[in-house]
Amino acid sequence: MMKQAVVNFVKKVSLAELFYDLIFVLAISRFVNIFEHDDHSKIVFQDFLKFGLVLISLINVWVTKTIFINRYGRDTFVEKLFMLIDMAIIMYISYSINNNWEESFTRFNLAFSFIVFSFVAQFIYFLFANKEACEYRKAFYIHISFFSVIGIAIASISQLSYSVGIYPAIVILIITWLVPHFIRFIVKEKPINLPHAIERLNLLTIIFFGEMLIVLSHYFEHLDWKGILAILFCGSLFLYYTLFFDNMIDHHKGNKRVYWLFFIHYLIFIALSLLSLDFEFSIHNQLSLTLIWVICYIALIIYVLCLFVILYLFGKPQYRFNLIYIGSTLWILGFIFGIGFINIGYLFYHFCLTSSLAVIMVIQLYAFIYSKKDTQKQINQEH
Repeated sequence: MMKQAVVNFVKKVSLAELFYDLIFVLAISRFVNIFEHDDHSKIVFQDFLKFGLVLISLINVWVTKTIFINRYGRDTFVEKLFMLIDMAIIMYISYSINNNWEESFTRFNLAFSFIVFSFVAQFIYFLFANKEACEYRKAFYIHISFFSVIGIAIASISQLSYSVGIYPAIVILIITWLVPHFIRFIVKEKPINLPHAIERLNLLTIIFFGEMLIVLSHYFEHLDWKGILAILFCGSLFLYYTLFFDNMIDHHKGNKRVYWLFFIHYLIFIALSLLSLDFEFSIHNQLSLTLIWVICYIALIIYVLCLFVILYLFGKPQYRFNLIYIGSTLWILGFIFGIGFINIGYLFYHFCLTSSLAVIMVIQLYAFIYSKKDTQKQINQEH
């Protein structure tokens, strides 16, 4: 009974957390700098790898902070002070995001070591200041030890050259991404509050959509009709996301799989960032229209499949998709992707197709939700 009460308790998202998210508006807007070469050379595959590494690094920071506040945060003055310190470091990190990694590698990693040490300080403070933390003392000791080692390792790597240091940096990134989520299997940790976690992830997703809108604003300098279609596309994708979380996801399902919710949102953030970058590439003619079309569809498929998986893990039983719905959605995606190659050299044609696709998916999902609600209403009336 006590466990169920913990699961169903809705922890309020504080104004300080919303303020903290604002620094990621700056960080996300800096991703495009990775693809801007000083010598105006072509975008290469390595640029996308760098983009992925930077995005995962920053989201790691956000997730670590969010889970910590989710478990132990009380919106105190000291917590807000730690947030301001972290925001200052993230701002410095954001201005280290560029294409010239040979020059920015040292300061980027050194700044990251500072934010890791900030996490260590926060764990130590809460261990002694929060009585509730005593029950999870072993978990605190493990986190303090883990982040201390990681901080020292990152600081050491920052003193290496880019050509040598990049490989251990990638290994450390993977470790910091995965290990904290598996500590719960070793020692007892306070359960994550699912409603709070969902709300925090929803808010960060909105920030990624906001970055897409900022990119699309370029089309409205001269009232380009592609901008109208792009806004329709962006708005439909957002509505598609909200239909899942407002209607179909059970916010009190339990917290055993909550880590999967965070992992899946990493992919959603990558997909939304790729779509924003894709619009940026089309505006500045940085890639061929064929590549722009392919990247757009890779991002769309990732986005849709991630929401399908979230529904499978956290969905209300009556809203589970059947194979017919999943198959029809994938068929629509594949069909429109295929006909996009008919007139691959015409960008306006692509905008028409993608905006139409997004609207179709929203209508299809809304019809599915409405039919399930109608069925449930009939069942309730019979009983």
